[in-house]
Amino acid sequence: MRPHGAKEHFVRPILFALGALGLLLGTSPAFAEPSSCGIRSAQDILDCVLTHHPDLAVSQAAVERDIELAAVARQRPNPELESKILAGTSSAADDLETETRLLHTVELGGKRKARLREAKAFGEIAVADRQKTREEVALATVLALHRLRQIRTERAYLRESLESFGRILGQLKTRPLLSPEQSVSQSVFEMAAEEYRLKETTLLAEENGLKSSLELATGLPFESLQRHLPAAKTSWPKIGGDGGPAAGAGDLQKAKAETDRASAGLEAAKSLSWPDLKIGPTVQTANPSGAGRTGTSVGGTISLPIPLLSVNGGGRRFAAAEKARAELNLRATNERLAKERQKQVERYRSAVKIFSQFRSRSALGAKHKAVDDLFERGLAPSALVLESHRQMIEIIRSLDEQELAALDALWRIAILDGKLTEAKL
Repeated sequence: MRPHGAKEHFVRPILFALGALGLLLGTSPAFAEPSSCGIRSAQDILDCVLTHHPDLAVSQAAVERDIELAAVARQRPNPELESKILAGTSSAADDLETETRLLHTVELGGKRKARLREAKAFGEIAVADRQKTREEVALATVLALHRLRQIRTERAYLRESLESFGRILGQLKTRPLLSPEQSVSQSVFEMAAEEYRLKETTLLAEENGLKSSLELATGLPFESLQRHLPAAKTSWPKIGGDGGPAAGAGDLQKAKAETDRASAGLEAAKSLSWPDLKIGPTVQTANPSGAGRTGTSVGGTISLPIPLLSVNGGGRRFAAAEKARAELNLRATNERLAKERQKQVERYRSAVKIFSQFRSRSALGAKHKAVDDLFERGLAPSALVLESHRQMIEIIRSLDEQELAALDALWRIAILDGKLTEAKL
């Protein structure tokens, strides 16, 4: 048997991304509300997932949270009220002096503007994270829906093989005496039947995991979804090999947002080199001993720290280094995604070519049935029957792997091209 690493490459991430989330959030009241989705097609299932998936709800909450950062950055320092009372005694009477100041902080160096820009950049990062989550959820859902349809087909072929083995074993058991060759054939068919039952059990476990994941993602029972699984694609779109990642791609969008945040952080660090000016009115009263009345003085106070020991040099150097890192990451992300798109285009074309060259599954079934008929008439050895069934199952699995590879590449290209909203099941 050939290894099935390619299939596991798709299936395990689907089960992990969707199934593990069910264990973490399946009991949360926030996600336990029934869904209001109306399901009439496979596209409706995908749209429902992109509306109700818990990961997207968390990402949206992060966006709504970071929107408030602008309000935080917009706040101005509160005024300060400072009062001082001095009392003393002299030989004739008591002395009393008061001094009251109201100080308003004036932020110099564009601190408030830098804070606002930095807050906006954090909000853009949250939006990019939401877009990235949306892309991951959409891709996992598309692969899960098609994989469920494939599992149905694979299980049908396994059951067909088991039925053929059952008929052959039934014929052998009705014979009063078996030749050595027939006795060996009986043992071989029994072991083959056991192997195929194990394969069916594995597919059933995979199917149950995907079902549970979709129920969590949509908030609907799988019974309402199973009638609307996507059909196998009969035509594949042509994909151009030229082009790079679009600005709407989640990874690139986040890299740009992080660059904006780093640039805003450098502005904020530079603004901290400027001291804050405090200015306001001052009222002073005095009642000297023996004067008989209180004197009042009115003036102003200015407070300005002298930047002798620190001008935030370390903070500015750190922010400059962070900006350089973010700019390098943006260029690297752009180049990486451009290479990734080229790789996905080649992968897509290769998978579609292999998938399209196969004539039909019905012809495959007819061929192995002919071999079964020959065996039942005593014209074909048991080894040929077993090899026929094995090849049929392997070809079906290989075709499913190639179809899933083509679908995975097709949707990844749509994501990189910023056309996720235009892609349809």
